Amino acid sequence: MSLEPPPGSIKEFNHAWVKWLNGLRTYVNDVNGGIFDLSALTATVAELNYNDVTTPGTAEATKTVTTDANKDITGLRNVTLTGNIGFGGQLSFPASVSASTDANTLDDYEEGTFTPVLSDGSNNATASVAVGSYRKIGDAVFIKGYILVTSLGSVSGSLRLTGLPFTSSSTANTHSSVSFGYGAVFSVTAGYSVSGIIDPGTSYINVKLWDDTAGTTDMQHDEWTTDGRAMFSGFYTV
Repeated sequence: MSLEPPPGSIKEFNHAWVKWLNGLRTYVNDVNGGIFDLSALTATVAELNYNDVTTPGTAEATKTVTTDANKDITGLRNVTLTGNIGFGGQLSFPASVSASTDANTLDDYEEGTFTPVLSDGSNNATASVAVGSYRKIGDAVFIKGYILVTSLGSVSGSLRLTGLPFTSSSTANTHSSVSFGYGAVFSVTAGYSVSGIIDPGTSYINVKLWDDTAGTTDMQHDEWTTDGRAMFSGFYTV
């Protein structure tokens, strides 16, 4: 049985391509059911390659069918892909989220950087190092960062780290925890640990200190001190 794609339209090529992948002649009938129908694409830019096999078990020269770039491909096993699809291993999402109400649909992916700032909400400290990165998958934002403060300036009272890349979900009680894996030059009692929470509808981390028998309290400016530094990570929802 020859597996060579028949000449003619892209529709014909697509039938043979599915047949070639599965090795079953009768499976070609399922193409019209939407397994992967490329019949609407026209020949111009992007390339899709297939092997021209005239003798079973013998690979011959690769041929090319050209198609339009940035076309929408729908109907892939009941999944709709909209945007740029990189056959070289990349899947691109649009810059503006095309939100879905389906809990089982991934509608966004983004990664980037942000600058954490130690603050009391009104006044900001000065830092020699302030780096942060994030990865957003759907409504979950994963963050990590490092900050090294050189001057507290006019910072006074309870501390926060501002500059998060997205505002957290405003849904009641959707608080998120942030872990501080490293800290130095703090003025705290030995054995106490630093942590953080992100409250609903905010874009900053409230810096907390495990220093009370009842739980945590807000970390104060004189407990961080000049030259204080910390590494942190966590995630929250938007």
